Amino acid sequence: EMCIRDRVSTQSTGVQPERGSQTTNRMPKHLKREGATEHWDVSLFETCYKLPKYWCAACFCPCCFVYYQRNELLKKDLKSHYKCCQGAYCDCGDDCANFCRKCPELCLVLEILCCFWCSLAGNRMLIQISYGIQNTCVEECLIWTACIFSWVRPIINIFIDFPAEVDCLIDLIYCALSACMQSQQENELDKRGVDNIRL
Repeated sequence: EMCIRDRVSTQSTGVQPERGSQTTNRMPKHLKREGATEHWDVSLFETCYKLPKYWCAACFCPCCFVYYQRNELLKKDLKSHYKCCQGAYCDCGDDCANFCRKCPELCLVLEILCCFWCSLAGNRMLIQISYGIQNTCVEECLIWTACIFSWVRPIINIFIDFPAEVDCLIDLIYCALSACMQSQQENELDKRGVDNIRL
C-alpha cells in the first residue's frame, strides 16, 4: 500500500518521496488503488467487429502480436526498457535484469513462448497504468474467470478426460479472448499514442 501511495504522489506532484521511504519500481497490481477513472475506447466484447483487422491478427498470430505490441510500448528500445513481463509480477533481481539488457529480444521471445498470458497481461497493465484505464466489472469478471479456469482445468483433467471436441472449444475460447484483449489494447495505443507510456 505504501509503495502505491508513494508512486501516485510522485506522479501527481512531481515530488520524489524521501530517501528513507519504502519505494519500488514494481507496478501495482490493482489499478483501482491508483484512482484509474478512464475506460477502454472499445469494450472487450465489441473488438471482433469494431476492430476486425487487429482482432484477426491477434487471433491468428497471438505471440507475434504480443511481441509487436511490447516493442511499440517500449518505443522500440527494448535494450533500455525491457523487463520480464514488464515488472507486472515481481522484481527479477539484478542478475536477471543484467541478462535481459544483453539480449532483450531473446528474453521477450522466451517470455512470450513460456508465459504467453503473463506477457499479454504485462502489456495490458502497462497501458492501464499509463492511461489510467480500468476494466469494467464484466471485463474484470471475464478475465478472472478465464484465469481461474486455466488453473482448475488441468486439475480436473487428472480425474476426468475432456473429449477432444471440448478441449478444442476451450482453446478456441481462450484464443478469442486473447485476440479481444490485444486488439482492445492496440486500439488504445492508436488513439492515445505511445508518448504517454510510463516506462
